[in-house]
Amino acid sequence: MEPLEQGFSLREFIKIARRRHLLLSAVGGGTLFLALLFALLLPPTYRSNAVVLIEKQEIPPDLVRSTVTSYADQRIQVISQRVMTSENLTSIIQKYNLYEKKRRREPLETVLEDMRGEISRQMIRADVLDPVLGRAVSATIAFRLSFVNQSPSIAQQVVNEIVSLYLNENLKSRTDAAVQTTSFLIREQAQLTQRVGELETQLATFKEQNINQLPENAIFQRDLLERARTDIAEGDRQKNEASQRKLLLQAQLTAVSPFGEIFNDQGQRVLDGEARSRALKEQLSQAKASYGENYPDVRRLQRELSAASAAGPSAAPSETLRGARAELARLSSKYSSTHPDVVAQQRKVALLEAAARAAPRPQPSNPVYQQIAAQIAVTDAELSSLEGKRQTLAGRLGQLEKSVQDAPKAEQRFQAINRKYENAMTEYREITPKRRLADISKNLEDDRKSEKFTLLEPPTLPEEPFKPNRLLIVVLGILGAIVSSFAATGLAESLDNRIHGRRDVVALLGVPRLATIPLMYLPEAGGSQRRLKGCLVAGLTSIGLVGLLLVHLAFMRLDVLWFVILRKLGG
Repeated sequence: MEPLEQGFSLREFIKIARRRHLLLSAVGGGTLFLALLFALLLPPTYRSNAVVLIEKQEIPPDLVRSTVTSYADQRIQVISQRVMTSENLTSIIQKYNLYEKKRRREPLETVLEDMRGEISRQMIRADVLDPVLGRAVSATIAFRLSFVNQSPSIAQQVVNEIVSLYLNENLKSRTDAAVQTTSFLIREQAQLTQRVGELETQLATFKEQNINQLPENAIFQRDLLERARTDIAEGDRQKNEASQRKLLLQAQLTAVSPFGEIFNDQGQRVLDGEARSRALKEQLSQAKASYGENYPDVRRLQRELSAASAAGPSAAPSETLRGARAELARLSSKYSSTHPDVVAQQRKVALLEAAARAAPRPQPSNPVYQQIAAQIAVTDAELSSLEGKRQTLAGRLGQLEKSVQDAPKAEQRFQAINRKYENAMTEYREITPKRRLADISKNLEDDRKSEKFTLLEPPTLPEEPFKPNRLLIVVLGILGAIVSSFAATGLAESLDNRIHGRRDVVALLGVPRLATIPLMYLPEAGGSQRRLKGCLVAGLTSIGLVGLLLVHLAFMRLDVLWFVILRKLGG
């Protein structure tokens, strides 16, 4: 008697497989068939790639710096946003008639999003030495663009279009940046030039209008102020001296007769004008008799005679006027002012005085008198000149004092304008080299000497599809067929209540087996054997087909392999 059997043995599994061969074949074969069908019928998708190299500028940045200073990753991101616009993608779709069926049933926005998903960009990085940090850093040196499509030629053409858009957009963005930078600096420099010119004009006008209040003239103005005060003091001193001299000369002049003393033949001094004239005539006659016409004494006497004749009776107070005045004094002491005799005498004195005033005054003939009078005239002229000079100096002193007083305010206004001018000049000096660098950078961009995108690997025509991975689908189909067939068999066994062997008997009765009757095949059981052989043939055939498919997908296409075998056999 055998003990109760536990677990499954390999023989039991084989028996189950033989008993469930139809289910195994149906489920496994169906799963494998579906996998093969899916791998064969799924349309191929091709991917075309292009590599764009980011070339550094040919001229060292230490010599010429570009106006584009952003990182390559950042610029590529910006360029990608400009390239992947709806306008550009729509143009490509219409040009190559992409997504024809999808465009009929879906909106354009959805189609554009699908196309953006099929366009990929991959950065290619490398470790480079950073001269600033002095160590290796990861930098983007290139990027790969790709596009997937069911047509390899269309995939290649679309990638070519996208690469052209990237190259053109990079060139355009760099050129625009250089032009905009140069234009901005030109405008700023022009505005600063105009500003500097305006401030220079303001400074020149201010200096012209406030030349005496300028800070650089402050010491000079104070010196002029002290000099003006000294000149005024000196002028006052000279004026006082001239005034004292004039008073002295006037005192001397009062003591000297305007006319020289004339004596008659008896040696008496002649004071009356008529008597003076007669005495001069007698002296002139005697002098002419003794000397010639050109003798100095003769000429002097002629001049004195002419002066005495011109003076006439009014050269000195006449006896008539003196007598009338004496009579008026006598009558005034005797009578009142309203007395007829006094009034009549006053009228006579007034008439005589008017006649004396109307008569021409004689020119002084006394040399001493003339000399003193000339000195007085010179002194008067000197006093007048000193007074005019003092007035001029006083006005000048007032102007200088006002200039000195207004100097702090003028300096404050001057410094305000000058600060604006210095700030404008500082900005102008700073922007001038920047303008030159911008011009050089623009020339660098125009000559294609700056950083640029270069097509390193042009888009290639893909020969093998990018997807689907048919080999992977077949392998997964085989694994799926095995798993599904065993799962179906296990499920069928768990649901089957029939007794198929000694294990089931032992499990059913709960007692060990005593003996085993071998399986005896009846003649009518030949059909089952034939069905088993047919399933075996079908399984082997399926395995052969799967093998051929694996060779076709993983190793070599069957048509190519056939021609290779024929060439080998023929050789």
